[in-house]
Amino acid sequence: MRTTGRAFRAVFLFTALISGTYSIAHAQESFHLKRVYKAGEVDRYLMEMTTQMPSPQGGSSNMQMKTHMVMSSNTKSVDQNGDATIQISFSDFTISMNGNEMNPPTGMLPVVTFKVDPYGHVLSQKIEGGNPMMQNQQFQNSQSMEFPHHAIKIGDSWKINYTDPTKKTTVVGTITLAGRGEQQGINTLKLKTNADVTTEAMGHTIKMHIDGTAYVDPSNGKLIKAENEMTGVPGLPSGAPMTMTMTLLGKNEQ
Repeated sequence: MRTTGRAFRAVFLFTALISGTYSIAHAQESFHLKRVYKAGEVDRYLMEMTTQMPSPQGGSSNMQMKTHMVMSSNTKSVDQNGDATIQISFSDFTISMNGNEMNPPTGMLPVVTFKVDPYGHVLSQKIEGGNPMMQNQQFQNSQSMEFPHHAIKIGDSWKINYTDPTKKTTVVGTITLAGRGEQQGINTLKLKTNADVTTEAMGHTIKMHIDGTAYVDPSNGKLIKAENEMTGVPGLPSGAPMTMTMTLLGKNEQ
């Protein structure tokens, strides 16, 4: 399961790019993106990853690997300045290959606790459990995007240049406020991300690319859905993409 482990480590890393939630104040067609947390709030997201890989027998047929899990984001506390302590955990972990369910690796998924400021800067992190391959770059800080301190309008873009607290992962790219889009009956704002990720893991430098879209509820800043396509994922053939969706579960589903 080495390939699967590497793929999941990358998923956790990239989840850093698409799992942020934001408070958005609207005034005269401009928006101010700022994270607002509520102590005690727990949000659960269904995460689904799909990868197409060449068949080991060759030919034109491909193998399809699908992964499913539920991510819980628990706001443990919120400081007066808006900084929050978040704990991320995972459950309901399943893997299938060409529709056939496999036994997932045991003890693979960590519990991650981190502190983040209102603009998405991760201030500290702690990893508990999980596969050793993941503990270096695990689920790299679920809300690690950087946001401008000034108001922006639809069509505006801003640069991100993020280094995680371990100094082993960098994310460099651009986020664009692309417009609006309806998700789950909510008129959301749509954020487009184009970024390159460089990480050091097990003595190797790994370079990956992500194109992503996040849909955010402007009334409370909550992420409703995210969609990503990633290339350069460790353990996958060169150029093979991994697609990932993350969808907020409704109250009846949680």
